[in-house]
This record gives sequence, C-alpha cells and structure tokens, in this order.
Amino acid sequence: MRARTRKPFWTVKRSVFISVIFVIALMTVTIIYYRAVHKDLWAEEAPIKAHAVEAAQLTEVTGMTKQVWDGISWVVKGNTADEQEVYVFLTTAEAPVLTVKATEHITEEQAESALLSSEPDADIKRIQPGLLNGEPVWEIFYSRKDTITKYYYAYYSFRDGTFVKKYSLVGDKAS
Repeated sequence: MRARTRKPFWTVKRSVFISVIFVIALMTVTIIYYRAVHKDLWAEEAPIKAHAVEAAQLTEVTGMTKQVWDGISWVVKGNTADEQEVYVFLTTAEAPVLTVKATEHITEEQAESALLSSEPDADIKRIQPGLLNGEPVWEIFYSRKDTITKYYYAYYSFRDGTFVKKYSLVGDKAS
C-alpha cells in the first residue's frame, strides 16, 4: 500500500493569491503614507484656494504656487466663467487679492526670454509667479558657471517684463 503524499504548501494558486494580497497591501500603505505626508499642505492650500475662487469668481483652479520671499504668498491660476485665464495673488486667506488677467501680463516664456537676452549663459532651474514688495513678478531661479557655480534670483515685472531686481547666492550647491 502506498502512502498518501501531501500537496505542497506553495501551489501556483496560493502563490498568486498571496502575491496579489501583498501588492494590494503595499499599495494601501503607499496611499496612506502619501496622504499623511501631504495632509498639512492640503490643509494649508484649502482656505487659500477657497478665498481665491470667491474673490476672483473662478470656476476652475488650474494651478497653485507657494512663494516664500519677503513673506509667504500664494499665486492661484484659474479660469473665470467667461473662460478668461487669471492669476490671483494672495498673502493670506483673509487678505485682499490682486487679480491679473492673462491679457494683462507677460507669459513665462517671455520672462525666460527676457532673462536669456541679458544673460545667455544662464541655466534656468525654475520660473514661478510671485510677489516682491507687494507687486506681482516672475521669479526666475538660475545658475551661471564661472570658476564656481553661482546661483541667482532674478525678478521681472509680471505685467510688462521689465527687470526689477536680482539677488546673488554664491556656492557650489543651492539649497
């Protein structure tokens, strides 16, 4: 008489089932971690976004940018009911807002061209709208290579693209 053989524990069916459970658990943990990390940022953005939507009568928000320089300011980009693109500049959720229509300002590409025309060797790292001394500007963070790499912030008027100010940071690495 032959002895019965027991089925192996790791069958194909069990392996697939455990793999699927592992992937689902990993995705769940990743989503929970992502939400926990971004919770504070989302809580900070919500009142700013609501104030911008109410003050500028936005029907859609297409982007938000936080800028820290003189103080903290927010730029909310969105569309109005008549499909006009506007930028809304705010400093807090309660402060008055400054609204600039798309037809009343230069584009990001025009600000980039203005910088590159005066400094063609500039390596642009970031361009974002912001406030400098209460006025809307394009903030351009860039570097130039001499004997050492120097980093700069250049500010151009948001409305007409005129040069406003430049700040220099020296060092091999920017923080």
